[in-house]
Amino acid sequence: MHPTDNIENSTEEINELQQQTTTKPANTTNPKMSALKSKVATEGVAMAANTIAPGSGAIVKKVLKTPAGQEALNQIASPKRANSLVPGTMLGLSKPKPIETKENLTDSESEALENNLEEDNSEEKASDLKGNVNKKILNFIMKHPHVAIAIGGFLVSVLFSFVILMILACFMSTNAEGSSSNGSFNSGRVGNATSTETCSQLSGKSLSDALVEHNTTIDDFNNNIKSKIESAGLKTREGVVAAALSITSDLCEEYKIRLPYEWGGGHGSKVSLASGQWGSKLASPIYANDRSYNYSGLDCSGFVSWAIYNAGYDFPVEGSDSFPNYGITHPMTSSFIAKPGDLVFHPGHIMIIVGVDEGAKQYKVAEAAGADEGMRVRTMSFDSDSNQIIDMTDYYSRGGA
Repeated sequence: MHPTDNIENSTEEINELQQQTTTKPANTTNPKMSALKSKVATEGVAMAANTIAPGSGAIVKKVLKTPAGQEALNQIASPKRANSLVPGTMLGLSKPKPIETKENLTDSESEALENNLEEDNSEEKASDLKGNVNKKILNFIMKHPHVAIAIGGFLVSVLFSFVILMILACFMSTNAEGSSSNGSFNSGRVGNATSTETCSQLSGKSLSDALVEHNTTIDDFNNNIKSKIESAGLKTREGVVAAALSITSDLCEEYKIRLPYEWGGGHGSKVSLASGQWGSKLASPIYANDRSYNYSGLDCSGFVSWAIYNAGYDFPVEGSDSFPNYGITHPMTSSFIAKPGDLVFHPGHIMIIVGVDEGAKQYKVAEAAGADEGMRVRTMSFDSDSNQIIDMTDYYSRGGA
C-alpha cells in the first residue's frame, strides 16, 4: 500500500463522519473523528520522515503517539502555524499555497466554517485557531500532499536537531569531565600553578616582615595554608599538592614573594605550616657544593617532606635519596604518566608534580632548587631520561602507613 493511501482512506472516513455529526447536537464531539484526524496527521509526518531518512517513520510515529507528540501535531495543525511554515523549499519542493483562513474566504464559505467550528464545540479554539485539525486543512493536505511532507520534514528536522544538540551536550560534558581528571594541569587548583621566575626572592628579609608589607600577618598566611589543605583533603595527594603550591606558586601569585633555598633546611624538627623566619639571614652561612647559602629556607628534600607532612601524613624528614623507598619508580617517559602528588627523583634531588598536561606532554613541578632559584614551580617534559617518577599511590592510599 502506498503511504498516501492511509491518508486518503482516513480522510474519506472523516468526511463521512463530519456529515453524520451535522445531525448531532452542537455540544457533542466524535472521538472516532478526533482519532482519525490524528491518524491523518501522524501518517503525513511519518511519510515525510521516511522521505528524509528512510526507515525513520516508525520511530516518528511512536514519538507522535506520546502526549508531547500530540501537542506538536496540534501546533502544526494550526492554520496560523501552517501558514508560517515553508520548509518545503528546503526539501526541493515548490512553496505551498497559503492555507485559506477566514479572512480570504467568501461570505458563504466563512459562514460554513463558523458552523463547523460550532458543531465541534470549540468557540475558544475558533478564536485562536489552535489545537484543531479542521476540514479545510485536511482537504488542503489531500489536494497538496507536499504540504504534509514539508510540515513533516520541518518537525523531523527539529527533532533531529534536538537529538544532535543533546548528543553534543553530552559529548562536551563528558569531554569536560575527562579534562578535569586527565587533561591540562588537572587535580583542581593545580591548573592555577603559576611559574615563579618573575617573583622576588627574599634575601635577608623574613617572611613575617614581607607579609606585613602586604598588609597581612604570618598567622593569617598560615590560616590560609591550612584552609587550602583542608579544602583539598587531608591525607590525600590533592592535599599534598595544595601544601606544595601554598609556599611556591600561591605565595608568588598573591604576594610576589619567592622563598630561598637553604642547604639542609627543613631537616631539623618538623615545621607545621610556614615559618615566619624563612627568608631571614642565617647567623652563620652554610658552605656546600662550592658555594655559600646565607638565608633561611628549605632544601629539596626538606620541602617535599614539609608538603607531605603538612598534608596530614606522619612523614619523616628524609634525604632526597630515600624517597624511592616510599613508592614505585618508573622511568620518566611518555609510557608512564604520573599524577599530581607523585614525585620526580634525580640522584641528589627530589621534586613534587603539581600539574599534568597530557596534550603538551609536560609536568608542572614544585621544588626547592639550589643556587639562586629558591622555591619555585617550573615545567618539565614527560621524557626526561635522567629522572625517575615515584608513584606515591600506595603510600597515599594507605594513609602513610
